[in-house]
Amino acid sequence: MIKNDEQYNEYLARIYELMQADLLPDSKEYDELNLLANLVIDYEKIHFPLK
Repeated sequence: MIKNDEQYNEYLARIYELMQADLLPDSKEYDELNLLANLVIDYEKIHFPLK
């Protein structure tokens, strides 16, 4: 769960870093990317809903 905008921005920055790497499926970093992306999606649904 993302608790605030600061954490949201930190996760976005980390997602960007991970996306720049050549990640292998089933690697620790690949799993981290998936986890962070899902957390960001959930946060955005609540705080930035599409109308």
